[in-house]
Amino acid sequence: MLLRSIALATCVAFCSAVSAAARGDDGYAAVERLAAALAAAPAQPPPAPRRPDLARMNYDQHRAFRQRAAATLWRDGDGRFAIEAVPAGYLFPAPVAISIVDGGAAAPLEARARDFVWPEGFAPAADEPVDLAGFRILHPLHQAGHWDEVAVFLGASYFRLIGRHQAYGASARGLAIDAGLPDEEFPAFRRFWILRPPPQARALVFHALLDSPSVAGAYRFVLTPGDATSFDVEAVLFFRRAVRQVGYAPLTSMFWRGPGDPRPAADHRPQVHDSDGLQILGADAQWRWRALANPRRTTIESHPAPDVLGFGLIQRERRPQAFRDDEALYAWRPSLFVTPLAPFGAGAVQLLLLPTHDEYADNVGAFWTPAVQPAAGSRVRLHYRVAAIAGDAPALRAARAVAASAAPVDCADEGGCLRVDVAFAGRFDPAAPPTAAAAIAPGTVVAAAAQVLAADRAHAVLTIRRADARPATLRVALHAAGRAISETWIGVLDR
Repeated sequence: MLLRSIALATCVAFCSAVSAAARGDDGYAAVERLAAALAAAPAQPPPAPRRPDLARMNYDQHRAFRQRAAATLWRDGDGRFAIEAVPAGYLFPAPVAISIVDGGAAAPLEARARDFVWPEGFAPAADEPVDLAGFRILHPLHQAGHWDEVAVFLGASYFRLIGRHQAYGASARGLAIDAGLPDEEFPAFRRFWILRPPPQARALVFHALLDSPSVAGAYRFVLTPGDATSFDVEAVLFFRRAVRQVGYAPLTSMFWRGPGDPRPAADHRPQVHDSDGLQILGADAQWRWRALANPRRTTIESHPAPDVLGFGLIQRERRPQAFRDDEALYAWRPSLFVTPLAPFGAGAVQLLLLPTHDEYADNVGAFWTPAVQPAAGSRVRLHYRVAAIAGDAPALRAARAVAASAAPVDCADEGGCLRVDVAFAGRFDPAAPPTAAAAIAPGTVVAAAAQVLAADRAHAVLTIRRADARPATLRVALHAAGRAISETWIGVLDR
């Protein structure tokens, strides 16, 4: 009876969304009502797949399991967007309902076996219905008449986006629950409503319904492709129960090794990563940079950021020769940067780092978490933008930290110390040479100095003494004329 009631509520909300669209409202309010109704009832498991055996596919088989071009929605029309359905299988067995709202009418996006190229041994009869796990969004990003993939929604609440001359790397998620903690919960998008855009529209709008044991939510996405493809995201979340740690606007990425890290003997590549730093723009308009690392143990860092103005996982290194990988194209991986469009309030940016021994799984997470976690019955509204950019956030004007090194050094009467050298790239005025500002906890900064090596290069050179064997967090910035002229470099000493 409960499942029947939820199905009826879904139908009612779906029909309401269509009616709202006919009135000029795009139907998001109806999806909010559906999310509220779902949250008022116990969470239900996702529907069972029609073909459980498709979970036996391997990565290469599912990658080849693609919708035929002739079956791609809107591909042969006069618009600027097309939708390619992604079939369920491999790691994505749970069916996802997708509906198309077109001219005031709505209908489910249905797929048949004939619409897909099947891996050997899995093909059914041509008329057999096929479960969908998500969808890809196509757009003529580089030239008219050529369809490029600009975004994909696939797996739980994960989605990816790329701008012009980029290749998929870091991912975004709709929501994170207890990330990095035991028994992490993975909220999932269960339904989508895609609004067919006018022929020359430059943005695509769609809604999504998210559900999990702890929360139900309504999402509105506005996709704008371009040099920096972006999603404007609105969400309202209804919490069934309290959670230990919620993550808003979560991002995930991979960092295996940087240029100074050991590498396998047979691997000629100097570095391997989708992102190399966490970038934060605080409410004080100061930039912070936490260089990523492959940790020895799972690490969760909290970077206080009340009313944060932005944060992201950045691929700062853009030179192909720095990676020497013509297949993975790590220099083309996007930086994903989140900009709140409504204040987030008191809270912090959390950075999750997991140890990894290869490049095949994400081991980095970043998200904003509130100072007070939502209680059972809470309703939370979010509005933010996530953009796929090349390199640093465009608003960054301060000098950037581009390299860092540390080496043991003797300290008179102080025991063993470390000499830390942080290199910054920017513009430096010889008439106003910078000074180095540094702090370490736990530990002591014994000496700090700045050296300008060229008009576009300066170094902060520090002597520090750690208090003990505990991990120590070091913060370094360049100052001139009483203000910061660089971002604050943040490093963790844990060896």
